[in-house]
Amino acid sequence: MKRLLAVLTLAIGTAMLTSSALAQNPPTPNPFPGAKHQVFLYVDTVQNSHPKNPAVTPTVGCSQTNFFRRGQGVVFRSWGVETKTGLALTPDNVRYFYATIPGVATPLKLNFGAHGAGPNAPWFWTVNWDIPNDYPLGIVNYKLFVRMKDGTRTSFSQDGLAATSRLTITP
Repeated sequence: MKRLLAVLTLAIGTAMLTSSALAQNPPTPNPFPGAKHQVFLYVDTVQNSHPKNPAVTPTVGCSQTNFFRRGQGVVFRSWGVETKTGLALTPDNVRYFYATIPGVATPLKLNFGAHGAGPNAPWFWTVNWDIPNDYPLGIVNYKLFVRMKDGTRTSFSQDGLAATSRLTITP
């Protein structure tokens, strides 16, 4: 019995020392607090339901993906909020919202509107880009830029995302 008590005491003491040691050593680097931003953006890409080239019409339109073929339409979608006020980004507080794509001379202007049918359809900032048939294969390092009416600016790029998560043109 004394031996069992000694083993239990040793085990409990070791567990207490281990847990307190672990509690004193947080993982590094600690991601919080992160950089503070005045505008938060959600960004994704979906397939255009009605591309110019009917041969590449998707089975399910508006489906999220980052892999597209030449001739398909990429719809850039975004929504966001001002972090101080919690207000959604709308034409009331946004001066401009556009996308830049390598090899495309003119920035593409995103427009704000409902997407889908019914009174509860979500509202997004969107723009379509029909991928030229001769556009290079591989990752497309597009960027989105927003300027608020109060002068605040923000942007989105795919920098830091895994290659498999970036917009990619495939054969």
